[in-house]
Parts: sequence; C-alpha cells; structure tokens
Amino acid sequence: MSLLDQFESISLNELDALSLQNRQDTKYILHAPRLPDLLIKMQETHRILEINNQRLFTYNNIYFDTSSLRCYIDHHNARVNRYKVRIREYAETGDFFFEIKRKTNKDRTVKQRIHLNSITGDPTALTQKFVKEYSPFDLYDLKERAHTDFQRMTFASFEQGHRITIDQNLTLYKPGGQKRVVEGLVIIELKQGRASGRSPLWYALRDVGAKEVSVSKYILANNLIDPNIKANRFKPRNRMINKICYASIHT
Repeated sequence: MSLLDQFESISLNELDALSLQNRQDTKYILHAPRLPDLLIKMQETHRILEINNQRLFTYNNIYFDTSSLRCYIDHHNARVNRYKVRIREYAETGDFFFEIKRKTNKDRTVKQRIHLNSITGDPTALTQKFVKEYSPFDLYDLKERAHTDFQRMTFASFEQGHRITIDQNLTLYKPGGQKRVVEGLVIIELKQGRASGRSPLWYALRDVGAKEVSVSKYILANNLIDPNIKANRFKPRNRMINKICYASIHT
C-alpha cells in the first residue's frame, strides 16, 4: 500500500467547503526525498482528495502576459495588487478553466475563473469581458508566455481550517520549444482563510526541512529558461532551490 492510500479520502464536493477563493497563501519548497516523511506526519490530521479512485492528478497550465511582461515585472518588483493569468487543464477530469489570480496589498490571493471547452494558447473573445472585469489588462494584449506541467496531491484539514497542495515532477516550457525539467523539487502551498500560527502542519514542515519562500511556477519558467530576463530579485530564491533540491538551475 502506498503512502497516499493510507490517507482517509475527501471528495471534491466536501473539499468545496474549503475552496478559499479569497485566502492567504504560504509556499514552501522541499527536497523530494523528504516528501514521504512529511506525508507520514500528515496522516493523522489530513484527508486527501480522491476523484474516480485517483489521488494524484496532472495539471497543465498556459500562462499569459502582456507585451511588456507586466505580470512578471510586477512580481519581480514586489508590487502589490499584481496578477497572473492562465488557462489550467485538469488532465484526469478533462476540465479547462481560464483563471485570473490577484495578489492584494493585504497579502491575500483572490482567484476568479470561468470554464472553457479546451486548452489553447489563443483564448476566445468570449473571455474579454471576464478579463476586463477582474484585471487591468486587455485580452488582446495577453500573449502566451510559458507552460508548466506538474503532478499534484491535495489535502484538507477541517480542524486546522486549511487546504494544502503538494506539487512535484515540474516541467517548464517557453514558446519556441525551450524546456526545463526541475528535478527533485517539491512545491507546497498552504491555503487558509487566515494565518493559523504554529499548527501541527507548521511543525511537520519544519521537521522535514521545508523552507518558506515566495515561489511561482510562472516566474520559474521565465527565470530558468530565459537567461536575458530581469531576475536580480529572484537570484537568492533560485540559489535556495538549487541548494535544497540539487536541480540544475543557473543563477
């Protein structure tokens, strides 16, 4: 029996009670060989999402940015009220969503999304109203900038009032065919309505050596593939990833 099979399951409908579209996100990175230790520590306090007898899911994302790379530059400059725009495919269920995420000046993440019929690098004009309502962008100034593929496990703890996603096997792509497989990296994201302090999960993450760090897959795709993009602010983070995970990352 695998470690994932030892968790009590939670359905998607049950998980919706902790959807947390307006939330506080805290991210961690972990060296992949320590992941089993973390999962063992979580077994008594967390349930795992299960859909159609599956507990590990594949996500495929297309990220969009403006001609001036405003999403990337705003993140690099630590600007508040910054945005990410993407199409996400849930491979196992065949669902596609056009999503806009906003990081507010109160350090909260607000996500809006609409359902699409397919994943494409050219979102239809039907999303123009959605883009204008939830972002400062014009749909026709948004161009495909990066792809990210990864596998995700999702857990919930109603007692602690949070969800946690654990992503691994990350592959990054840029238009034109450039590709980078980030070996050994696990990205953990804690999603909660409000900060819970030193919860049992906090101690579990500390014990396995997880490091709290601001990390975005879209930013990584740009940093690790494009050597000419502005990245001074991200160099310490990239060095930390290299040290923890032994990935082939150039800083």
